[in-house]
Amino acid sequence: MAPGDTGAGVERGVQQLNLSGQVGSVTLFNGGGSTHVVLNIHGEPAGRIESAHIHRGKGCDPGQVDPKPTYPLSNVVNGRSTSTVNASEDKLLSGNYVVIVHAGPMEAMHGMMPSKASEVYMACGYLYRN
Repeated sequence: MAPGDTGAGVERGVQQLNLSGQVGSVTLFNGGGSTHVVLNIHGEPAGRIESAHIHRGKGCDPGQVDPKPTYPLSNVVNGRSTSTVNASEDKLLSGNYVVIVHAGPMEAMHGMMPSKASEVYMACGYLYRN
């Protein structure tokens, strides 16, 4: 925990995209130079594994999001993902990043081309500081 951090985390909402029905929250926990990221997604179909990333973006519309992920997150399984990214909480909350949940696992994370399903955005959370 970084100095001055209460440990409560900074929580932001996650909205559905493409009529997915998936909503939830993303919570950031300050680790100094790194940040622990927890996604809680409701409405993910049973048994589905979905990839998640932090992308550069000013909003959740596809035209506002850089399609190339900036920071990979662990796959969302049973509505939950926990990851640590090598970026400060302040950087992630600068208003320049969004969290995107994709329709399927991202095979590109393992050196393969992404599937068409993984290119479909299911949910988005806009990261900003209050």
